[in-house]
Amino acid sequence: LKTRAQAGMAWDVRSIVKSEGVRGFYRGVTVPLVSQPLYIGTAFAGYELGNQLWDAHARPHLRSGSLDDALRLVFAGALGGAVCATCVTPFERLKVRMQSQTGVPLGPLRTARDLCARGGLPGLFAG
Repeated sequence: LKTRAQAGMAWDVRSIVKSEGVRGFYRGVTVPLVSQPLYIGTAFAGYELGNQLWDAHARPHLRSGSLDDALRLVFAGALGGAVCATCVTPFERLKVRMQSQTGVPLGPLRTARDLCARGGLPGLFAG
């Protein structure tokens, strides 16, 4: 409902149930279920990579202390977030596209092909 309302579509609960049945409320839910392990895994992997890079390249040039620890956390967190966002953004784009479709849903693979056909690979990162 939220995605459809934000997309400016005229909707209400009765019209969704009437036109799509109860399944209309779950359109696009498979994509987040599949992408959540990727989201969590890449966030932790990127964070750990950030810690390792900091220890190998930055720590030898800094004095040990609370500022070093704080900068390490910021760097590792930023790298983890960047890696995670890069990997998960196409799935989020796909989810939103599926949730905002009207009529017969295309499914995740056909929707992904449609996005790539219209905008190429960058089309998965648009928005």
